[in-house]
Amino acid sequence: VGQVTFGGFGEGTGGRTAADGLARAIGPVAKALANKTGRPETEVTAALRVVAPVLVTVLGRRSARR
Repeated sequence: VGQVTFGGFGEGTGGRTAADGLARAIGPVAKALANKTGRPETEVTAALRVVAPVLVTVLGRRSARR
């Protein structure tokens, strides 16, 4: 299973650790969302892999400001 990453996202803010945890969580989250929405699990997984790095960056930047 591949992992989408973007260099520099979340660096210095703990984003790398959050990205790793998020990558491990994508499978179960995708399965739950697929069951809830009726969309194919592969489609939901692909969408989460695109959105996850952006989410980690936003959360990392918010955390750094506090």
